[in-house]
Amino acid sequence: MVENQPAGIGLRYRRSLRQSRPFRRGTTCIPKMDHHCPWLNNCVCFSSYKFFLLTLLYVALLAAFTLVTTSSFAWDAANTLELSAGSLAHIGFLVVVGGALTLLVGGFFSVHLRLVYNNQTTLEGMRAYAFADRGDSFDIGPCKNFAQ
Repeated sequence: MVENQPAGIGLRYRRSLRQSRPFRRGTTCIPKMDHHCPWLNNCVCFSSYKFFLLTLLYVALLAAFTLVTTSSFAWDAANTLELSAGSLAHIGFLVVVGGALTLLVGGFFSVHLRLVYNNQTTLEGMRAYAFADRGDSFDIGPCKNFAQ
């Protein structure tokens, strides 16, 4: 692959693919860049991490609420109400989805709470345990980490 950049033009030409593409420069510094979240379609960084955590919390609470309310209704419906098999299948599906989302999103939220507790990004939290004993220079204590 050969790339040429003509003078004064912000395009690069790839001879192997016979197409022009704009140059992308990674010169922007994003403080405490964590990751790009496709569900929010936004970068999770220092300025948006609070809203990312709140979104995870609200989704986990909504899933838990769905699980509790549909479970209680399913228990009552199975014992007292006469519902069709299709209705019971729908209620069972809601119970399964509510339980799965509660576990998955709640677990994801708890992982990110641990990262906030240690003042780490996702990549720093996933680094090899061989380097874990060196400590983290950004950890300023749990209370100050949450305030930050």
